[in-house]
Amino acid sequence: MISEPSTDIRAAAAAELLQLRPALRRARQRRLWVCAGARDWCVEAVRRLAHAWRPESMLWIGEDAPDAGEAAAQRDYRRYLGGEYELVVLDAHAGLDVDALAAVAGTLRGGGLLVLLVPPLADWPRRADAQFARFAAHAAQPEGHFLLRLTECLDDPAVGLLQQGHGWRPPLPPAPAAAAAESAVAPSGQAAAVAAVLALAQARHRHRPLVLSAPRGRGKSTALGQAAAQLPAQQILVTAPGRASCETLLRHARGAGGRVPPFVPPDELLRRRSAADLLLIDEAAAIPLPLLEQLVLGWPRVALATTVQGYEGTGRGFELKFFPRLDRIAPGWQLLRLSEPIRWAAADPLERWLARALLLEAELFPEERLPALVPEALVYECLDPGRLVTDEALLRQLFGLLVSAHYRTRPSDLRQLLDMPALSVHVLRQGEAVLAVALAIPEGPLPMELIPAILAGRRRVRGELIAQSLVAHAGCEAAGRLRGLRIMRIAVHPRRQGRGLGSRLLRDLTAQMQARGEADWIGASFGLDRPLLAFWEGNGYVPVRVGLRREASSGQHALIVLQALNRSAASQLKQLRIRFHALLPLQLADGLQALEPELARALLAAAVGPTDPGAALEPQDWAELAAFACGRRGYEVSLVAIHRLLQQYEAAWRHSDVLDPGERAFLIEKCLQHHPWSQLAQTHRLDGAGMARARMREILHRLLRAVAPDRLEAECRRQSA
Repeated sequence: MISEPSTDIRAAAAAELLQLRPALRRARQRRLWVCAGARDWCVEAVRRLAHAWRPESMLWIGEDAPDAGEAAAQRDYRRYLGGEYELVVLDAHAGLDVDALAAVAGTLRGGGLLVLLVPPLADWPRRADAQFARFAAHAAQPEGHFLLRLTECLDDPAVGLLQQGHGWRPPLPPAPAAAAAESAVAPSGQAAAVAAVLALAQARHRHRPLVLSAPRGRGKSTALGQAAAQLPAQQILVTAPGRASCETLLRHARGAGGRVPPFVPPDELLRRRSAADLLLIDEAAAIPLPLLEQLVLGWPRVALATTVQGYEGTGRGFELKFFPRLDRIAPGWQLLRLSEPIRWAAADPLERWLARALLLEAELFPEERLPALVPEALVYECLDPGRLVTDEALLRQLFGLLVSAHYRTRPSDLRQLLDMPALSVHVLRQGEAVLAVALAIPEGPLPMELIPAILAGRRRVRGELIAQSLVAHAGCEAAGRLRGLRIMRIAVHPRRQGRGLGSRLLRDLTAQMQARGEADWIGASFGLDRPLLAFWEGNGYVPVRVGLRREASSGQHALIVLQALNRSAASQLKQLRIRFHALLPLQLADGLQALEPELARALLAAAVGPTDPGAALEPQDWAELAAFACGRRGYEVSLVAIHRLLQQYEAAWRHSDVLDPGERAFLIEKCLQHHPWSQLAQTHRLDGAGMARARMREILHRLLRAVAPDRLEAECRRQSA
């Protein structure tokens, strides 16, 4: 470290960086420069650097940006992801958005400089951080473990460090061999990707999608755009999580005559069903899997680009979850991996530093080192997040496990793991291998004086996801006075799944909470799908609330499940379940009409309760049912009798083999979700609404023959006499 002389060292640092610039350009390498000190002092240092450097393009990310090139607040960084810059500045004095750091680094081209402005390093981990509050579950300041680890990662020789009052350490220049490298040409990997997209567009076979997978900066979007430029624009559609995510694709897709394929957001694209020979999907890992599956099925030829690590969500988890779906819905799909960077040179020091600091390449515990499972050797442990800062191997193993289980893991999730106050980390390990992990956060009791306002929808409390929902949505004020533990994430090593490890971890965690008496309930909120619902129900958790809108992050309806830990909570859970059972059939007709029938049936099965004695079938009902099933009575005038039949004999039609899955789905879609006849005809491949009505008669006739054959035959004879 060069000590600070009486002259302003900021000018000396700027001059030395300027001397480094030609070598960086020749080597196509990037560097990180960290400037630590008071904000005004740091901003002036960047002014001097920019004045000397005179970059061709510059981006400033942070609040109160000075007049220097393009500028945006950290929360708006996504608008600039399609750009390419020589100098990027991120001002973290008011807080650090870790996702923004990872993202804007990807806009920096080879030869460029990333500048990070931070408070004095000794004070930084303890500073208030407004950016962390946007990601944290509770309105509290971070513990500081993440920033402490980040400052320790600044020991990298490729990182320049300028500290107010402490001096200047310049970054190492490129090695002579690297500095002598020639200017980049399009790597063979990108050329192969362009050729693969063109071959897909001209292929006779349909529904064999192409997946381009690579780390950030490998030219996936450019390859999609260059291929599109060689094809008729009117035959192509482009989609992505947002238009900013595919700006690079669209820029390179401008073909002859300046025509660019139209961009359509995924949800709108599925509504329109616009015809196209080729659908290009950029940043596929950031699109909810259910939507992505519909997109792949909805167009004859589809090319997807996905990033295997970075701010969009770590793609290894995406691959573990989506690739098996592709095997099922599109046999013969193709995978092309790109490894050679486009914007910067291979083995780029900045890319290496980001991977280390943000664990962008955290891997699972190696399969070849996994021990043979011995239940007696399993050890349950509740870890202190602070321990993870000093045990890098354990941290990488845990984060790799979380990445594998959730395909949209981001760098900010690493900060939550290390810094969220009151977060508990529960693991199940055998030897050195962590086989399962659960992250949990306490909730409740809610402030007594706020519970009525929460019930009325006038107040919200940050971080109390389940406790608040039980009051605001389930209407149970007493539940707001209980203490709970919300399991935020649970993951099992992919090579040890299906062995009961997740259930074992839940049992050990529950036993610990009951022994300590620190919670009345344990719960979870997750995107509703059949395997997850079966897992939680199999472990004694009860559904108490389903969200009416699909979550933007998952494309699924959020489901809350609970397990009571004591008698007081058990009483409240019983009331919540009764309320859920009464409300769900009504919500299927008003709010959940689009819920997949198999999920609706699973929830109805979970909500089984006592039959309403007022819904017992009467003689008039039997007469109407026979007239509908065996005659020509209309469906709409038979609704009371049909609904009473389905309620009284729910076990027969929901759970037995009286009806097949398609017939059960038909009843749910029409009788509970009130789908139009025309929609039913399309869904079940029937020739028009008339055939759908006839199908309803057939299904009810089959059900009546199974549950009350004598009654049905007597009524039919009476009516036909």
